[in-house]
Amino acid sequence: MMMVLSDTEYAELVVAVLNHDDEAKPYPRYSGRGMYNQHCFGYVTENPALIQLELARIHLKRMIVSDQCDSFLDSSVDNVFDEIAYAVADDIGAPTSDSMGRGTIYYWRGITVADDAATEDDEQ
Repeated sequence: MMMVLSDTEYAELVVAVLNHDDEAKPYPRYSGRGMYNQHCFGYVTENPALIQLELARIHLKRMIVSDQCDSFLDSSVDNVFDEIAYAVADDIGAPTSDSMGRGTIYYWRGITVADDAATEDDEQ
């Protein structure tokens, strides 16, 4: 599943991450090894779980808005959280990482950033 972060989602993610890790650096158009000029979302950080959590929050918000969570409500209360959490984890996937000498970049090949947001960050 390809996920495209909107300008607003990307901005919210960057602010949320910076509130917890002021040294983290986003790469909205990262092209890693073997990607042959294809771009994806990445972050240089020592805490990739923070990025994963913010991506999950964005994805869960999308699921709620689009009523995708309704199907989980037929489950027992104990299983609702697990079913939603695993659905989010399956859709986002685990990041790939590369050492950049001074830090590690974690990137999600299935996640891109809307062109406007990516272009603004590239210019900075």
